[in-house]
Amino acid sequence: MGILLEEEKNKNKSSYTPTPKEHEELLYIYDRWQKMKNARSAEESEWDKDEDQYMMAGPRRADSSWQADLKLPDTTAAILAAQAEMVDQTPGINYIPRNPTDQERADKFQAAFKYTWEKGQGNVELADFILQSSIFGTSIGKEYWCTERIKEKEVSAWEEDENGNQTYVPKKWEEKIRTMFDDVKFKSVYIKNFWPDESATTMENANDCVELELIDEKAFHDNYDDLYDNAKLVISGTSYEFDWYNREETEDKVEVIFYYNKVRDMFSICANGILLTKPGNPNPYKHKELPYVRSTYLPRIKSFWGMGLPRLVRYLQEEKNTIRNMRLDVGKLNIGQLIIVDDKLELSDEDLERKPQQILKGPPGSIEIIQGPLTNPSSYQEEALLKEDIIRTTGVDPRLQTEGGKGDTATEISILKESSMKRIRMTLRYLEWLALYRIGRLRLANMNQFYKIPKFTDIIDEEGEIVKSEIYPTVAVENGGSRSYFQFKPEDIKGEYDIIVSPGSTLPISKALETQKIINLYDRLKGHPDVNQRKLVEALIRVHESVYLRPSELMAQEGEPPMGASPVRGGEGIPSMAGIQPSGEIKPQDVLPAQQVNGVNVNA
Repeated sequence: MGILLEEEKNKNKSSYTPTPKEHEELLYIYDRWQKMKNARSAEESEWDKDEDQYMMAGPRRADSSWQADLKLPDTTAAILAAQAEMVDQTPGINYIPRNPTDQERADKFQAAFKYTWEKGQGNVELADFILQSSIFGTSIGKEYWCTERIKEKEVSAWEEDENGNQTYVPKKWEEKIRTMFDDVKFKSVYIKNFWPDESATTMENANDCVELELIDEKAFHDNYDDLYDNAKLVISGTSYEFDWYNREETEDKVEVIFYYNKVRDMFSICANGILLTKPGNPNPYKHKELPYVRSTYLPRIKSFWGMGLPRLVRYLQEEKNTIRNMRLDVGKLNIGQLIIVDDKLELSDEDLERKPQQILKGPPGSIEIIQGPLTNPSSYQEEALLKEDIIRTTGVDPRLQTEGGKGDTATEISILKESSMKRIRMTLRYLEWLALYRIGRLRLANMNQFYKIPKFTDIIDEEGEIVKSEIYPTVAVENGGSRSYFQFKPEDIKGEYDIIVSPGSTLPISKALETQKIINLYDRLKGHPDVNQRKLVEALIRVHESVYLRPSELMAQEGEPPMGASPVRGGEGIPSMAGIQPSGEIKPQDVLPAQQVNGVNVNA
């Protein structure tokens, strides 16, 4: 039996034999990876607890246990509330020219960013990036040039039936490689598959890093066999010499690690312990940076890793769970009370199970029911206090989305929203400063580098001859509902430092608070002789979305947009209220000369 297992193992073993330089580089890469693993190990146990707390999971009691084992959703609710507000703002990146002569180039890069962001499902990746930051405290993203290919079978002939009609049964086919994606891309990296330089505190001062990716064996060979000679030697579930990371769940996968070293200007790819790239292979990116970005939910002092919401309230959540479960246990004890029975009575355990209208027969005093403990009313107050402690610690009140409108006034709701927005704004600023700016800068550098490289395609000319034609990246631009396209030319990509990267996220003031501001403004300026009263009333009615507002044609006579087409102030999605700014500031054109009408000062 042992001989057969050994033969099977040798049968699946790779025939890879590294050269001395390859072996030296492999030893260096895996030694660095092991040191990074040792440094990160302390965080990994915390991440498991964070994820369990978010999923309302964790160690469970035995199925036969009668004790309650609830995992309350306070942490989950806070994370989802914070993520919903942040994602709703769709944080973005803008390219701004340093001087007017670069405006056209900046517009092209802005269009390219928007097009490639949508093409690469950037919003989906960013949502996962934000979620990981909220749970684990740190999130990792990769901004890189992505090429994804797949080997497909293209049918060239079909079977025919007895009448000579073509069927849908393939007769002949040939394998071809189809490019699925070939452009700049941002992706969210699972934090457990990333190891930074153990001495780094930011992505900027990290010297090297490792990213791990599990790839299906066929997908691996489709993408790597034509690029690297050693890729053909890779077999799933096996490795060369480095066996410590082999696991049962990866038996049909290829474990690929990407190693970047900024100081050595080095980029290496290893698949199951086999070095694919050449020894000393340089970083292919012109910017020579590590192509990763990092963001934290709550930073820690001089640490690469941040803190997420679960870790902030872990012990508060555990105590709240305990109090709720103990109170449920008391209720169960009172339902199934203890019964003392004379040992001379022949009663089974089934007879002693409490049931409605149950009658136990026996001599007087032979059966005694022991009353269980009563629920302490103070436990409800303790649980309420713990809930408030959790809200105060996270700064996010889940009632913002789940309980609003249940008897709360508009002012109470707006104050609740604003208090939560302050903490969320801080997290968004970390996202901008640590991640979005770096994403925009790396993407601009990658577009400047790779968009200069033309691709060649076969085109049939007028004489029927096949000729090679240069194709540059094509970008779609939306213009008033229609879509146009333009190609980047080498002359469009020069002077990357002439464009400024400006990340921007805005959290608008709550609608209820905005309405309250207009009401206060109306109360203060109502009847004021130097204020246009009609505009003031229109502003008041508009924020209440009332149908009593006069027809839009009358507003248009004053040069104002019709309802539903109000201009947007500051890109924050807050309609300006017919010239009256939400902050209470009055525009000069809204103050008209006073006139006398029946002895009273009014506006024309």
